[in-house]
Amino acid sequence: MTQKNPSQGKSMSEQELYELMKEMYDKEMTRKETMEMRIQIPIAMITAMMGGFYYLAKKLVSAISMTSPFTSGILLFLLGGSFLSICVSMVFFSKFLWPVNYEWMPRAWDIQAQYPEKQAVLRKALIKKYAKCADINSRINDRRADDFAHGMQALIIALALAVLACLPYGWFLFISR
Repeated sequence: MTQKNPSQGKSMSEQELYELMKEMYDKEMTRKETMEMRIQIPIAMITAMMGGFYYLAKKLVSAISMTSPFTSGILLFLLGGSFLSICVSMVFFSKFLWPVNYEWMPRAWDIQAQYPEKQAVLRKALIKKYAKCADINSRINDRRADDFAHGMQALIIALALAVLACLPYGWFLFISR
């Protein structure tokens, strides 16, 4: 015996549709703010890693001259790969931060001035505007989320390669003591 869902076969009222579209719009705007707050940690990681590269570049000349060509090659390969991955992550994070044109709901006064005739016309216009804004903003947020995810993947690869690059350098420092 199957139970019927009470909402099946029943159309949504205009008020319910309005509430749903408004909720979807608000959700996408909240999602935008949340994503923009999350970018701070990756940027701090990139800054720290670039500082680490600067430090290693200063020490690299002595490390290369004192180690075997094989070890030096591994070190350069890993550091180069890490630096390249950081550059890739910076491209994705730049795309993420690039200004985008979110759709915004007009101010209340503008809405009232645009639709002074009837309340029913105003509600239908608001439903359409909320639906349009939510759809466009959802697409923008999806693209930005993809850029953020790709940037984080590249940053994790860069971090792993940097750690691997530091192992021979650390080994060199341990042996030279």
